[in-house]
Amino acid sequence: DPVEIEGLIEQGKLYVGTSTDYAPYEFLDLTKTGEEKYVGSDIDLAKAIAEEYGLELVIKVMSFDTVLSALDTNKIDVAISGFTYDEDRAASYLFSESYYDDGEGDQVLVYNKSKADQFQSLEDLNKPEVKVGAQNGSLQQSLVEDQLPNCNLIAFEDINNAFTALNSGQYDAIAIASTAADTILTADVNKDIMKSNFKFEVEDSALYVIMKKGNTDLKAKVDVVCKESAASLYETWIKNAEALYQSLGDNAGELIPEEEEDEIQ
Repeated sequence: DPVEIEGLIEQGKLYVGTSTDYAPYEFLDLTKTGEEKYVGSDIDLAKAIAEEYGLELVIKVMSFDTVLSALDTNKIDVAISGFTYDEDRAASYLFSESYYDDGEGDQVLVYNKSKADQFQSLEDLNKPEVKVGAQNGSLQQSLVEDQLPNCNLIAFEDINNAFTALNSGQYDAIAIASTAADTILTADVNKDIMKSNFKFEVEDSALYVIMKKGNTDLKAKVDVVCKESAASLYETWIKNAEALYQSLGDNAGELIPEEEEDEIQ
């Protein structure tokens, strides 16, 4: 039987909000249908939380910049989408214990290999004529604003579309987590893109589950899985997700917002 948890929007179910455009953390396996098409290390974490308490897992897909607002409107119980710590977020939401830490300096830039000589430091990109993309509402957007204040920052919603824009020359670079870059750059379509060997200065690259303020019972339950299960399994989940992404090739899909999915069906 499912455990009764104060703070769930519907007893017996765990509604998880995520943005499935961020391999290896969350993406789509287009060879599968239904809930099985949602894959990645964060999805494995969501499954572990649901399984621990006998809950039915319900994945709700949305753009990254709307995931947290879904908490406000009680559309989801928890947000699991590669979220890092942020003071503004912490003032408005409840953070779990960290479930994974890439370590300091995990945030990098990617750009076309033809720009390798041109971009050899952060300062090389800190110019008005350099277009740097970052996902709207993300840690990377804040890092670009703070550490590349003179560049032409372009906020985007979907990472896969951003890489298409990067490949076509609409952007000069994209700010992204190093682990995500390592995975996404294995796609053949991104063969001309490289990762910078310099990084943003970052105090905290750890990842967290986010909940509504006041949901202390739910947080306590989530923390158990984050500390016990994820501490030993998350690294494996990431490696499995990276391997799956590479094996899927063109069948590794990106975010499909729910309203679009409804139309498709």
